[in-house]
Amino acid sequence: MRTYTFFLLVWLFFGLTACSTENTISQNKIGVLFTNASQPDSAFVIMDKKGTIESQVNIPAMGIFQVIRNENGNFLFPVQYDNKLFTLSPTKQLTSSSILPFPLYMSEVENFRLTTYNSSLHSGTVEWKDVNRTKRVQLPGFPRVATYDDQKIYVFATIIQQKKPVLYVLDRSAGTVDKVIPLQIDQANDLEIIDKKLFITSTASEKRIAILHLSSWKIDYLSLPKSQPEYILTFSNNILITYQGSTTLTILDRRSLRIQRAISLPQPVLKAKLDGNYLYVLSQIPNSGQGVIGVYRLSDWKLTRKIMLPAIRNTLIQDFVVF
Repeated sequence: MRTYTFFLLVWLFFGLTACSTENTISQNKIGVLFTNASQPDSAFVIMDKKGTIESQVNIPAMGIFQVIRNENGNFLFPVQYDNKLFTLSPTKQLTSSSILPFPLYMSEVENFRLTTYNSSLHSGTVEWKDVNRTKRVQLPGFPRVATYDDQKIYVFATIIQQKKPVLYVLDRSAGTVDKVIPLQIDQANDLEIIDKKLFITSTASEKRIAILHLSSWKIDYLSLPKSQPEYILTFSNNILITYQGSTTLTILDRRSLRIQRAISLPQPVLKAKLDGNYLYVLSQIPNSGQGVIGVYRLSDWKLTRKIMLPAIRNTLIQDFVVF
């Protein structure tokens, strides 16, 4: 029944004729990452807001699951199955450099790069660097995702042999572990700092997220209507929560954290990005290697455009950026 419902939604979605919003959608470009997980074949496609492909760059690597665009206009592609980082410049020059093996997560803002690595079966490495220095800390567990503020680095990890999820709090300046906070939820794919609170998702079977109050280190757990909350985004006075592989979104009031409404999309969410007054949603299409991006207006959640993505050899879409 779930499979039938999914394909019915996909059919309805593809059958919709989007209203033209030529004068209202911002003049953004979209970059989409494709990768093969078993052989060195990846690609990055840049298209305009109508979905017209402007360029395609092939990347000789397998297992690239994230694309990051920094303030200099460079696109970064950490190779999860190797010790390489590919960089695509604004002039479409592709270069590679060596990093630690097996990067899991990377972010770069204002020349500050934060990366987690799967260093061994039982430990990982967290690295942060700016123009002047590099810090590294090895931690027990599998460091899935991380974020930071001016003083601290926050790392979600699962100590697999103990089946123990934890949040590591690191001193950004000293490069030391300040706190190890046990958690009741596991498999976080997102950490977001909102109003001096750290929100932690969980793609396990739990129907809740963790909220760490950074002023007191107190943890609350917020119940949600669905299991596997995955990504958190903020817009206006709202917090938006996506669920892994689901068509459902939950909207919270940012101040009270009460559920305001549920949104049902005609496509499941693989990744989602906010840009201005629009939400861009990336979905894979089963069994075809293709994908689709739906663009939704936040004021009324109307689908304003759908962009069909190409099938590129034996790759699958994994991530995207709007810029």
